Amino acid sequence: MNLGLINEYIVLKETDIGYTLILDDLEYFLHKNETNFRELKDGEVVKAFLYLDKQSRPALTLAIPKITIENPGFATVISSIKDLGVFVNIGISKDILLSKDELPEDFKLWPIEGDKIFGILKIKGNRLLFSPLLKEEILLIANNDPLFEKDYIDGYIYNVSVYGINLVSENLHLLFAHFSNLREQHRIGQKINVQVTQVNEDDYYVTALQGRLSTIEIDSDTILNYLKKHNGEMPYTSKSKPEVIFKVFNISKASFKRALGNLYKQKIVLLEEEKTILL
Repeated sequence: MNLGLINEYIVLKETDIGYTLILDDLEYFLHKNETNFRELKDGEVVKAFLYLDKQSRPALTLAIPKITIENPGFATVISSIKDLGVFVNIGISKDILLSKDELPEDFKLWPIEGDKIFGILKIKGNRLLFSPLLKEEILLIANNDPLFEKDYIDGYIYNVSVYGINLVSENLHLLFAHFSNLREQHRIGQKINVQVTQVNEDDYYVTALQGRLSTIEIDSDTILNYLKKHNGEMPYTSKSKPEVIFKVFNISKASFKRALGNLYKQKIVLLEEEKTILL
């Protein structure tokens, strides 16, 4: 069986609801709903993709997918079921399952509708599944065209860890953003815009989220709101430990110091040895 592959088939005959096609002396069914509105003739050679229909039966479609068991690509997330995983569209009428076994345990990190995941089709048992590619696998086909510092590029997250997030661009550049450059919790498949800051030795790019100047304002607002909620004082200064700052404000110590400096220059806060005071 050529499950998950695109091949050329010969039309054997037409039936009431479809066509019988043949390849290597084996017969396959093509429903008329899967012909892209074409009328086929006996003996005609057509290019078709073999998948499993909703009843798990082998079936053909003339809709040629962008992803097969040989060729990886970006699949769009359609829906999720917590006990199963997420369903993705690869360019055919039937959505393909990405098993929960290949997703983070934390459901909040799962992709949502519209997100994109880079992966490939795999056959497991009698099922055709979608499987995300790992960094080592993407590296084998990664884009070698150089990016330059300060370039902006869109990337899709394929890994979330305590260190940060790994992304892959549509042109297959590998990217990495350290957790200190993140302003929110991100998820698998999420598209974000990043800026190149340097090239890492691991062949992927260390990146910072776009808009450093605007993030100073965002961080300043975060600190200001905290002060207003705590009677205008807080026991956090430029000398506070990085892990404490990140736990309270969800920003890096460097970002915290820049934001404090911004507030101080505007004469909004008073900086003392062991506390910060709202003026």
